Order: sequence, then structure tokens, then C-alpha cells
Amino acid sequence: MDYPQLRGDLMATIAYYKTTIRITSNALDAQIENEIKAALKALGAVGVEFVDDSDPLVIAAVTDYLRWKHNYEGDAVRYEANFRKIADEIALNRSDYDVRQYCCLTN
Repeated sequence: MDYPQLRGDLMATIAYYKTTIRITSNALDAQIENEIKAALKALGAVGVEFVDDSDPLVIAAVTDYLRWKHNYEGDAVRYEANFRKIADEIALNRSDYDVRQYCCLTN
């Protein structure tokens, strides 16, 4: 599966992340879009200013955030811990990341 391009087609981005949490219905698209934005804001809260939308750490962080929020496989605690660890890793290299770069996920 190709990495999502967050600066590209929003629906393709949502579709990608839906597959990572095994959701096929379109009923949750708005919620998932908001959760993607929330994940990026959470990265911003730890000082992250630049995000490369193809960076595997960013994709892993957003995926783990969604899995945490959806209690994926009943293991929300593990996914929350994973998200926080990845956020810490990104924060340690924060000069490489800027969440403000997402044109389709702003506001």
C-alpha cells in the first residue's frame, strides 16, 4: 500500500487511514478527517513544526492515533503509548517537521 499524500487528495488520505483501522463504511469519514487533524495538532503540541507527508514516522503516528481513538483490537492503551513514543521521537528532531505544511488538512 502506498503512503498517503496528505497535501493531495483528502478523500484518498481518509481512505488510506480507514484501511489501517479496518473501516470500510463512509459514515465515519468526517470523524476520521477530524482525528487525522487532531493527530497532527497533537504532534504540534510537542513542538513539531514541519511534517513531511511521506515520512514513515508521521504516518505511523497518525495510524497509531487513529487506532488508539478507535480502540483497535481492544488495545487502545498500547496504541496511545506508541503514538506518544513516536511523537517524542519526532519532537527530538523537530527541526525536520512542520505540521503547518498540510494544505488539505488545515483549519
